[in-house]
Amino acid sequence: MDHIRTWQDGRFTLDLWDTHKTDDYGKSILYYQFKHDAVLIFEGSDYCVGAATAIDSDEAVASLLGFFACCPGDADDEYFDKYTARQIEWRDEHAEDLSMIVCIMEEAQP
Repeated sequence: MDHIRTWQDGRFTLDLWDTHKTDDYGKSILYYQFKHDAVLIFEGSDYCVGAATAIDSDEAVASLLGFFACCPGDADDEYFDKYTARQIEWRDEHAEDLSMIVCIMEEAQP
């Protein structure tokens, strides 16, 4: 894997790596680590970036952050079934702050 980008805003940090793999639709699969105050909250290699989106772009970052910013009511209850206690606590305390950052990022996109 190759590290492709670190994004940071205040206490939030996202690192992205290129796995050099694609899904069945040709989308690039990225590995990620999302931290808040240097504490790992989310990590995985299940994020796929659309073929028309650069894997190191602000658009790719905002899209992934949008998943972390989901709160109850934003998605079906099943969306949160695999969340750990730490992730649920983080979501309840900080996801709305992240959501505001994502909105600003999305508005800045051409």
